[in-house]
Amino acid sequence: MRELAYIAKIQNLEPIKDKDRIELATVANWEVIVGKGEFNVGDLVVYVEYDTILPPVKQFEFLRKRCYSKLYDGFRIRNMSMAGVFSQGVVFPVDILPKGVPIKEGQIVAKNIGVVRYDPEEKKQERDIQNPKSKNLLIRYKWFRKLRNKYLDEQAKYPKTVKEADETNVQKLFNKYKEKYGNDWFYLTEKIEGQAATFILKKGKFHTYSHKRKVKNNGKNNWSKVAKKYNIENKLREYKRKNKVELAIQGEVAGPRIQDNIYKFDDFRFFVYSITNVKTGEVFNFHQLKVAVMDLELEMVPFISMKTINSFGSLKNILEFSDGKSILYDTPREGIVWRLMSNAHLGFKAKSSKYLAKESKKDTIE
Repeated sequence: MRELAYIAKIQNLEPIKDKDRIELATVANWEVIVGKGEFNVGDLVVYVEYDTILPPVKQFEFLRKRCYSKLYDGFRIRNMSMAGVFSQGVVFPVDILPKGVPIKEGQIVAKNIGVVRYDPEEKKQERDIQNPKSKNLLIRYKWFRKLRNKYLDEQAKYPKTVKEADETNVQKLFNKYKEKYGNDWFYLTEKIEGQAATFILKKGKFHTYSHKRKVKNNGKNNWSKVAKKYNIENKLREYKRKNKVELAIQGEVAGPRIQDNIYKFDDFRFFVYSITNVKTGEVFNFHQLKVAVMDLELEMVPFISMKTINSFGSLKNILEFSDGKSILYDTPREGIVWRLMSNAHLGFKAKSSKYLAKESKKDTIE
């Protein structure tokens, strides 16, 4: 699971050409622009990842002009290019933390400073679920809305045996994985720019989920339209009849009106990247996944190659390899997802810096 904010160490500081007031820091393997002289190598800092929202409190008010998001009523931290370098995330001194928070490397502090994930589609969906039109007179009372929303949130959660789809960035895991799995084989697939979708058959009932929560299978939202297009419910029931196993299928939906439809698809396409045995929580390995996807007559995420971490040697080489053209269209790919051949529970994503730079052009500051 992706951690949004944590305590990390300044690994390196280097100057930025023609800039006297800023420098480039390496923190938890991320490169972040900081004020010159603000930190020293070895300092512990609070690192907040990109695509996050900071709350509108006094200590973050300096971000308002550049980062305010009306949807979240908070400050969006995003990738940006400045002075010819690429910066990902933001760094703060540890004294922004409330008293009593342990100051140690690796300490997760997102809840302590109120950081949440930036996900506008999920936010809209959450708002629609929690605030539907209702004739219930009790809805006017705050205590009732609070209880009701808590109940709806619980009902909308994934089953315990199925994990939300949210690969961790390689920057977070590289050192650990290189040491532990450096010579093990991973299978690499293209990271698709789209909407996460999960379809589950559990105890005979069919469920449809977005990135984080259950959605109505009413034929009106993208997820249920995809389920209908690919006849997923019936395919899961047929698979259970033949194999005596209920599955959770997870993948990415791409197409019109989704993330600018960078692949120029005329209709929705669904790309499977993971299948889980709902009863046991076992994730299919690469060969099981390929066979099951064929059996279900679905489409797998584009396969790139099989590699070991040590064949690249460095994090920089892995990130450079993530750059490249999409297999689906003449456009930069978003990145690459690595999954361990022997254990598909383990893996990470390496996002393309070229793709991120392209996406952040509107946020460029000279």
